[in-house]
Amino acid sequence: MAKYKFIILEVLIFALCFTYTYSQSLKVIRTDVDSARSGFVTATYSFGIDIVAEGVTKCTGVTFEMRYDNFHYVKYSQWQPGAFGPKTTTAVISEQDNPAHQGKVYVGASSGEDIGNASIDNPKVIHIDFVVIPDAPNSDTVIISFDNVMAVINDGSPNGKIIQLTTQPVTYIIHGFVDVWPGDADTNGIVDISDFANIDLYLGYGTGLMPGRSFKRHDASSLWQAQRVLLWDVPDATFADCDGNGEVTVTDVLIWKYNFFKTHSRAYQKIDKVQSVCLVNNEVKRTDKSIAIPVYLSSDKNFLGVAGRVSWAGLGSDVKVLGIDNGKIFSGQPYFLFTHINKEQKYCDFAVGSLSDTFFPKNSGIIAYLIVEPGNGKFIDDNVKTDELTGLSETGELFKIEPSVSAISEQKSLEQNIKVFNNADYIVLFFYQGLDGCESVNIYDIMGRKLTATLMRSENEIIIDKTNLNTTLLLLNVSFKKCTKSFVILNK
Repeated sequence: MAKYKFIILEVLIFALCFTYTYSQSLKVIRTDVDSARSGFVTATYSFGIDIVAEGVTKCTGVTFEMRYDNFHYVKYSQWQPGAFGPKTTTAVISEQDNPAHQGKVYVGASSGEDIGNASIDNPKVIHIDFVVIPDAPNSDTVIISFDNVMAVINDGSPNGKIIQLTTQPVTYIIHGFVDVWPGDADTNGIVDISDFANIDLYLGYGTGLMPGRSFKRHDASSLWQAQRVLLWDVPDATFADCDGNGEVTVTDVLIWKYNFFKTHSRAYQKIDKVQSVCLVNNEVKRTDKSIAIPVYLSSDKNFLGVAGRVSWAGLGSDVKVLGIDNGKIFSGQPYFLFTHINKEQKYCDFAVGSLSDTFFPKNSGIIAYLIVEPGNGKFIDDNVKTDELTGLSETGELFKIEPSVSAISEQKSLEQNIKVFNNADYIVLFFYQGLDGCESVNIYDIMGRKLTATLMRSENEIIIDKTNLNTTLLLLNVSFKKCTKSFVILNK
């Protein structure tokens, strides 16, 4: 068998010429990824290389022996002929095991023409594909090297000339399966402030906004345990995907919050696990002209934190958005606020929640404020919308929240100081300037009869329990010292 392998080499070399020179090289070019990702290969995927005789002019044939290590994990798959012309002839013999524990591929490629009839400059000799098996260890390497590399060139002589080509070994790092602890974005063994920064750093990876492949975790959850996933093309972004959906978004901040201060390293077992300061990635600076648009949320489930999007496409081009600030729900205690603003598309992705162990989960209230400067045009706060809302439950579950409310603006006049939110069981009257000026709230049916309902008051809200109100339409009269504001409510 070995004798047959070397016959292929001898036919293309020794039958043509006997003069050697040392100059031009054999070059390896990855074809399955761009140049920025050509330094690694990924388990479960194939990768391809073009082998090119670089700097070789008037070439009619090339022969070489290619070796690669780690052949238990990297397997030769197939080959395709190169580009020596219409009569290209290629002979390939592969060997998966040998005493040196290396994979080998013997290649001889020729134009198939007599010397003097056809030649090509810098020819692609061959294309070869490999497969990386699923068990390939992460961070291991595969090294491809070459021996006995020679080319035949047409130098004008009757028999042509053989030249020896220089080569350099090529090393690829293997991206295999790794363990992700949900929330430990910097892999240092504890979920803390630095992980918050890492999510910010890799925000957008896996969403199509950034180049490179990403991978979902199978059976992903918020459970504090090692969860296997294939390493992404950008390795550190793998661990910033806290919820395991293959994307780094603001929702990952909720999982980070859920596992905050949890550890899987003995080095951090005795640290002080009390968070006394707020964590905000983008501070908002209010001005004398700025107003706050509170974003009110009502959910069927209690939540520890919320992620989502606030958009303001309808506000007008003269409205300047300064950022998002923390709302009423999480004020008065350590909280986190993560924001990413896209001013061109007029939206902000955000995640907000409590960092306190004593926080009692809520299901409604102001979760954030959109801070804007209105400009000179007509300002309509209802043009601010919420979307893609996700809540974090006490058990670490992520659940969708319907954007059932719009926002409310901070204004001085009574007309715009009250906003009404109506859901299946409650009516919520929100008073941005507080309840000090409100003297009473009365409820009537369509016939003018006064109705009785339970009213619950807080600093900025009056919540009306309407579960026992059986009329279709309700009239609310909110009385102040100098005037009364009325609202007609459809009893859903």
